[in-house]
Amino acid sequence: ALLTWGDYLYNVGTLHSFYKAQKEKTTLVFAPVLCGAGLFILIKGFAAADVVNDTFYLFFYLLLGALWVRVWMPWLRLMGIFWRDDALERKNHSALFVVIAFIFGATACYGGANIGDGPGWWCVVVAGGIATLAWLLLWQILMVVGGLSEKITVERDLSAGIRTAGYGIGSSIICGRGAAGDWTSALQTVIEFSSAWPVIALLILAILVEKLSGPPKSNQEYQQHSPSHFMAIVLASFYIVISIIIVYYSPSLP
Repeated sequence: ALLTWGDYLYNVGTLHSFYKAQKEKTTLVFAPVLCGAGLFILIKGFAAADVVNDTFYLFFYLLLGALWVRVWMPWLRLMGIFWRDDALERKNHSALFVVIAFIFGATACYGGANIGDGPGWWCVVVAGGIATLAWLLLWQILMVVGGLSEKITVERDLSAGIRTAGYGIGSSIICGRGAAGDWTSALQTVIEFSSAWPVIALLILAILVEKLSGPPKSNQEYQQHSPSHFMAIVLASFYIVISIIIVYYSPSLP
């Protein structure tokens, strides 16, 4: 965890002052710290009793979570987004939103896998792996079908980045819920993950939104009061809120 995040912070810190990306630097440093704090609260409150009451295991799972998020970050390249190049050097705020959503989403999937009792750390890895892989595959479908990589990295469509980030966070909440619960077996974990099926409906909704959104307007990123930006914020918030409601009204944890 220290090596991988040390490399991340090194890349952020050594960006040449020529790029003048201080706000972007601060955001990319603050986001994982905030997620780490949230993960600590979640593990402390909802993990297995032997983890909650043991400082060593508490920090073991916290560091495992930090490593987890960083290890999955190369998936952003499959989405066509390079966090350092796009979010920092090019100061593409559309890409920045997606990178932040990715960090939060990977944390949510791993965090959900920590909820409940189990015989060991491998239970968290299996449940978290199922949740994270499902979350990323579905997000990848949205990126491809909606042509979002081009909109975000080339056209710098800020509205598209906000909507994509909202879907990424919302879907991760549902997938994290699917990974939660007491451990029985690997097969049973897969079966119980079916409780996250509403994420399919969320994906279909997001695809429809992208198909109806049309091409971005010229210089849209710099239109601070653009109505399309406001609508994008509303849609992103809707994705997140509806995901929370879905989790709240889901059946009791297994």
